[in-house]
Amino acid sequence: VDKPSRVTIDFDSPEGEPTFKTKMFVYVNISNESFANYPVTIQGVGGDGRKRNSTFYVYYISPKYYVEDIGNKLYQGGRYDSAMQAYKNALRLDPKFVEAWMAEGKVLSEIGEYEKALQAYENASRINPKNGTIYVAVGDTLADIGDYNESLNAYDRAIEINPDLIAAWINKGSALTDMGRYD
Repeated sequence: VDKPSRVTIDFDSPEGEPTFKTKMFVYVNISNESFANYPVTIQGVGGDGRKRNSTFYVYYISPKYYVEDIGNKLYQGGRYDSAMQAYKNALRLDPKFVEAWMAEGKVLSEIGEYEKALQAYENASRINPKNGTIYVAVGDTLADIGDYNESLNAYDRAIEINPDLIAAWINKGSALTDMGRYD
């Protein structure tokens, strides 16, 4: 991420008050909301020796916001490239944000990038191996490429983790039907 090296504020404007227009980005290398709406004050001294303050607020955009409020809306609108960028932004903030890996896998499956989708799901499962929904997504992706035996293994893993996960049972039944196994 490009970080501005310096912000210049003119404290010697003709009217005697500081004026400036700039976009200022504050980079905080943490992934929580402890700095949300946190006021920051910059103090400068003008040529007349007077101190002047300028206060702004740090706004925290969470990984969840990138996924739910930006990426998923873009995905629903069919703007897959933009959705992927939102998910990557979420992962830049928090590489262990499972929902971002899951959303990325969903887009990749949608556009036919099945191997990359499986890799995204693998990343999610490394972070949270007890999340049955991840294995449902893996099973769905494997079923999409016709690898029904492996998809059944993924659905079974999801059921092992959470026997109440309805999607795993339904999708396992669909895979069995697609295989012609009605027993």
